[in-house]
Amino acid sequence: MVKVFKGNTSDCSAGVPLPSNLSELVNYKFPPTLVDCENKNLLSPLLGNDTALWHWARLCMLMGGEWNRFPIHFDNFLAGYLALYQTATFEGWMEVMQWGVDHNPDPGGQPDRELSLYWYIYFMGFIIFGAFFTLNLFIGVIIDNFNVLKKKYDGSYLAMFLTDGQRHYYNTLKKLGNKKPQKTIRRPKTKFQAFFFDVATNTKFELAITFVIFLNMIAMMIDYEPATIYGTMNVTGEFMPDREPPIDYAVLSATLDSLNIAFTVIFVVEAAIKIIGLRLHYFRRAWNVFDFVIVLLSVLGIIIDTMFGGSAFISPTLLRVVRVFRIGRVIRLVKAAKGLRKLLFALIISVPALFNIATLLFLFMFIFAVVGMTFFMHVRHKDALDETVNFETFGRSMILLFRLSTSGGWNDVLYPLMDETDCNTTHYIDSLGVPQPNPGGDCGDVSIAVAFFLFYLFATFMIIINMYIAVILENFNQAHEQEEIGITEDDFDAFYVIWEKYDPHATQYIKLEYIPDFLSELDSPLGVQKPNGMAIVAFNLPIVEGDRIHCLDVLMALVKRVLVHSGDEDQTKMSEEHRDANEKLKQQIADKYKSAFPQRQNVKVVSTTMQRKKEDVAAKTLQRAWRKHKMKQNILRIKELALETQTESRRPSGTFANIKESIKERLGSALSRFSLRRASTRSVDSRDGLSPKGKLHA
Repeated sequence: MVKVFKGNTSDCSAGVPLPSNLSELVNYKFPPTLVDCENKNLLSPLLGNDTALWHWARLCMLMGGEWNRFPIHFDNFLAGYLALYQTATFEGWMEVMQWGVDHNPDPGGQPDRELSLYWYIYFMGFIIFGAFFTLNLFIGVIIDNFNVLKKKYDGSYLAMFLTDGQRHYYNTLKKLGNKKPQKTIRRPKTKFQAFFFDVATNTKFELAITFVIFLNMIAMMIDYEPATIYGTMNVTGEFMPDREPPIDYAVLSATLDSLNIAFTVIFVVEAAIKIIGLRLHYFRRAWNVFDFVIVLLSVLGIIIDTMFGGSAFISPTLLRVVRVFRIGRVIRLVKAAKGLRKLLFALIISVPALFNIATLLFLFMFIFAVVGMTFFMHVRHKDALDETVNFETFGRSMILLFRLSTSGGWNDVLYPLMDETDCNTTHYIDSLGVPQPNPGGDCGDVSIAVAFFLFYLFATFMIIINMYIAVILENFNQAHEQEEIGITEDDFDAFYVIWEKYDPHATQYIKLEYIPDFLSELDSPLGVQKPNGMAIVAFNLPIVEGDRIHCLDVLMALVKRVLVHSGDEDQTKMSEEHRDANEKLKQQIADKYKSAFPQRQNVKVVSTTMQRKKEDVAAKTLQRAWRKHKMKQNILRIKELALETQTESRRPSGTFANIKESIKERLGSALSRFSLRRASTRSVDSRDGLSPKGKLHA
């Protein structure tokens, strides 16, 4: 670019036409003051000995014009780099491209419209490859490095040693400590309150309110500021408009005010129904508190507008501010929209990191504001520099630097700070109009201005501002990945909604005997339909005193069941770094659970579902062995009885019929006892599930 455009980025001041080539110069009609130039022999001393190197600048000055160089040019490497950097940031790149396309191919020539059309291709290629690709790759590298450092310092860098399945598993486990069981809002006993409770908890009621909010949003969209109607006054003093307005704004405004009152009444009734039905439990949920505040502000706005709308004591600005609170009703749609909730969730969890980045941005702005005031405080106002945009005070410097951090019009501010011509090098004019001595006067400084802007834009626009994008994208990706792996925040909410039925007092524990019913009520993917006795045994849930199970243990077992790639791999197959990362992550999750559920640590674990099953199986085994032993004893007894009968049969005492009858009775009694015990053993072995006492059967 320097080879092509060097010396060709200047033109004559506006209003002074100049020829752009030799044919135009020969046929050019010079002004009367330059009539001697009609003699073509005089052109050589005027334009230079070499007619190929025409001196348009000399001709421009002879015609009363000024030969000016563009603020952004390609006369040297640094200037060309600044021009392309400006193009890459999309600030003023149209002007740079226009100067390139209009440049005169002849050295030192006068630019003209689209003299070099083929340079459009160059600038389009630079925008595509230099701005779209290279600059975004640079931003991608910054975001990637930021995420690596973020994971390193918050401990999640250990996930780099894990597989995708293990990382998803541990990320899901970390979220289990974010929610806890809530106390169940019981239905009131009185018929009056019970009616409002049923209405407040009805899904159709919520859908109706959501539809009303949508209608309210449409009503707020209809309002507008009417255009000014011009006209004349007739002889009677009546105003005669030039045209009739398409809509009677007075009627429209009155209609919208009536609709606003109607919507406010509906929302007041909604709040009243929920407060009566839910009692003080209404204020336990953040969304209800938000709705209540919006209702109060809406009522306050109507009262102020009605009573003091035309009063001089109430500022119109205050009325506008009060009316703005109506927009809060639209935010309630977030509660009903799953996608919006996910975006809002990503934004909320990004707030702490965004605050840290904002602090870093403020620090850079503070430093550069002081530097800017040091070098550019007395630069004269010109072009973009005016009474507001300048470095004369700290406040204005901070406002200007905040604008520059978004790269908004930074090139327009740079140009006057680079201008070292047509200025006073010894004095500047203060706010009172009095000249004050200053070593640099009111001139700009090219080197300092360029270095100042390049460093500031690189540090803020290229790095710090993109950190905002990095944080939000990282948290949004986490929320999106949670949906892809099969378990979302909604599944956790549904888990605790069902848990409230079995734990209305929010003790975080339920009886072991209720676990099968609880698991069967859960929806997919966490639900386990009956028969689920073997699944409960496989979960190996800890059992505390009173045969109770903690909610966190159940939820952890269900998550591990869904995410079969849970990371419990063979330790011998893992590398040392892999094992260390696995153990450290488990310890981090355990520490988080301790802080989230402190009372869980104070309860003694007496057994587990697996241990309870083993005990039950062991008891059955002992029972079967004992029955087998008793059966052998019975057989031996029968044998002994048979031998005794045989001995007695040889004796002469008693008749044969009596002896036979006695043997039959004893054998029948022994066999009947044996059969009853055998049948009892089979019936016990065929059982499966949990008994009312909590015993597990395979």
